[in-house]
Amino acid sequence: MFYLDGTNDLADEIEGVFVRISQLNQNTSLIHPNATIVPTLLNNHGSKAQLIPQALDMALDGEIFIFGSGYSSMSIISSLILQNYQIPMCCGSSTNPTLGQKALYPNFFRTIPNDNAATLTMAQYLAFNGWHKIATINTDEDYGNGAISSFLNYASQYNITVLSRQLVETNVDANAANQIAQQIISAEARIIVYFGFAAEYEVIVQQATLAGCYGAGYFWIGTDGLQQMVPTTAYAGTSYLFPLERADGPVSDAFDAYWKANRLGVGNPGANVSSINSSGPFGYFHSSCVDLALLGFDALVKANGNNVTKLANGELNSQMQVPQSFNFPNHDTTTGRISLDQNGDRSGDYAIMNVQADASLVQVSKWSNGAEYQIQPYYYPGGASYKPADAIDPTTVADYLQTSGDGLGILAIILFLIGIIFSLATLIGTLIYRNHPMIRASDVFVGFAMQFCIFVAWFDLLTMVGKPTIATCTADSVILPLCFAVYYGLMFMKNYRLYMIFTNPTKYIFSTSATIGIGVAFAIPSSIIIAIWSAQDAPKPAALEVIKGVYAWTCSSTSLSYQSGMVGALATYSAVILLFNLLIAFKTRNVPSKYSETKVITIAIYNAVIIVLFAISILLTQGLGYRLKAGVKMIAEFYLLIFNLVSSFSLKISYCVQGNVVSLRSFGRSSNNKTGKSAESKTEDKIQKTKKSVAGTSVIVRKPGFFSESKPRSMISETQNIVSFCRLTKLTLEDEEATKRGDGEVWKRANLQDFHTDTITPTSRRYFLDNEVFEITYENAEDAKSWDSYFSGWASMHMSLSLAEGTKLK
Repeated sequence: MFYLDGTNDLADEIEGVFVRISQLNQNTSLIHPNATIVPTLLNNHGSKAQLIPQALDMALDGEIFIFGSGYSSMSIISSLILQNYQIPMCCGSSTNPTLGQKALYPNFFRTIPNDNAATLTMAQYLAFNGWHKIATINTDEDYGNGAISSFLNYASQYNITVLSRQLVETNVDANAANQIAQQIISAEARIIVYFGFAAEYEVIVQQATLAGCYGAGYFWIGTDGLQQMVPTTAYAGTSYLFPLERADGPVSDAFDAYWKANRLGVGNPGANVSSINSSGPFGYFHSSCVDLALLGFDALVKANGNNVTKLANGELNSQMQVPQSFNFPNHDTTTGRISLDQNGDRSGDYAIMNVQADASLVQVSKWSNGAEYQIQPYYYPGGASYKPADAIDPTTVADYLQTSGDGLGILAIILFLIGIIFSLATLIGTLIYRNHPMIRASDVFVGFAMQFCIFVAWFDLLTMVGKPTIATCTADSVILPLCFAVYYGLMFMKNYRLYMIFTNPTKYIFSTSATIGIGVAFAIPSSIIIAIWSAQDAPKPAALEVIKGVYAWTCSSTSLSYQSGMVGALATYSAVILLFNLLIAFKTRNVPSKYSETKVITIAIYNAVIIVLFAISILLTQGLGYRLKAGVKMIAEFYLLIFNLVSSFSLKISYCVQGNVVSLRSFGRSSNNKTGKSAESKTEDKIQKTKKSVAGTSVIVRKPGFFSESKPRSMISETQNIVSFCRLTKLTLEDEEATKRGDGEVWKRANLQDFHTDTITPTSRRYFLDNEVFEITYENAEDAKSWDSYFSGWASMHMSLSLAEGTKLK
């Protein structure tokens, strides 16, 4: 009476039809008490070439209903042939949406939702779980191509972006599967949706596992094509959507019981193929085809006077309307109540199946009416216990330096501790030797302020350790720029004051407090830049992609271009401060050695520029890891801070400790009055002799200007054997009284402690007396040597006495 069209590899479907028919034949109220349903299997072996003549044979044999043809491609052919003979057909496994086009396939209906329903459900399911960035893979055949096409139509409606779309050939090999896995990694997708069959999926998963994209943090889900997959531990974590094939109720329970008791005794052709003890999913859907077919025939027979013979002879086929004649939405079938739309398609709920860690396949949730109802926990790939994030969630994978078990993080802490200890040791050393001439020459209190800047700067190393916070991001943007500005601002002011003392002491000389205050004021422009930066787009913790596929925590403004502009402004201002220091280093290059810091400034700036340029070139290099860049940054900071501390302070302290204080051609004072008088007497004799030898010599005293190295100040002549220095210190009341008395030029030298001479040229000298400097050009080299002897004798005399009054040199 009925033909079943199918193949032996569809044993599940075959058994569903045979077992359900056998069960319903036991019901005497079915159609007619004397009617018996006799199914016949026509095996086409999956060959379209065999299917066509078989379909014609079925039509010519007068068959009235067809269950099949299993695969969508086969059902399409069967429907096109059988519709010409008004033979309806139902399938529980053909899901191609094309079969729902009633104009083309008017005799076809199905008890399984089509792929459009499945892909719509897939789009809804992904959006419901917050997954809007995915990768797709589909097999290159009717099912896969149709499913992906349908899914893409729905994806845009649910704001789903496909990061990577991969097409897989049937019978895909390992190399091609590996390329698909690499594309997924490159696209940074974490949710992979598969439209295809199990054979290709298994190869892809094997390669994806090796590549690292089938594991923790990823989620792989497919459609009903994966139902054929044999679950193993290799696919633990795989999920797929499948229409709910079994209803909870007496009809399904009775079918299951009959299946277990009778499947081998009902003439079942699939019994030799299948060894399962209950129907598979497609067996359930095909059994529902039997339910709807017989319900339709029963109604048709009753409408025709219970004449079952007409039905068997095909005389009632013209009255069959698909799907109206087979739509019984209020009747329970093995798969629940089925409501067919005008195209013969079923709408229904879906089960989400999941392969567990032990390779068991279980239903973990149910999708119904646009919502997911979880039944038991998912097992995710790699054994992850958390739901994977949409695409790559940088906040979960971003790297940062940690305080324990992280070599680089521990190194940062060690460098910080070394720096703090070194700074404290330097501070203590400065306090101990604060009265030493070498320390005093560098201005102790300004030195304390500079050391404090370095001490604070060490804390920037700590901002590199741990996951960034608003506090550490703020500190990172403030500490180094301000400490840099204040440190080099103090260095500039200290040396500018030294320059003023040695070149123009008649003008106002900054006090120590004023020097420190102006040095600190150098940080005002940096503070303004930082304040604007913070007000407009302050750096905040952010997990950014530092190189392709690698994320790290950092402090970043929302606009990277704006941040670059602010950093550039700070860097430009810092460069200006360094240029000012270079200029003052050049201008003070002739200051006495014990005061001069020209070399210190020049070397410090040289090191700063070289290290910063090297560090920037490394940090801007593409492809370098976050940790390498962090290591370069912390070592560069450590080196610069240590170098400045050593060159400006620690080296001098070490000289003090060792007693190797350097004072070029300096003369010490004696507190012994008797010795002092003897020295004075000897020196006077030497001076008198020198006066006679240099009588008539003309000299020029030059005072360097800030932007001119040879600005004449005054002419001094040698007359009457009297040598007079022009006044280079502020006039005091004592000086003024001496001038009024006609004592000539008075040089107040109450406590001369240092005198030495630098030879510029054979006829030019530079004389250093404590904080004063004189440049003198003689007519010839012989005169220069004679005056060297004279000034040396004069200085020797005055350095041996403690004078309370102004000293006149005549």
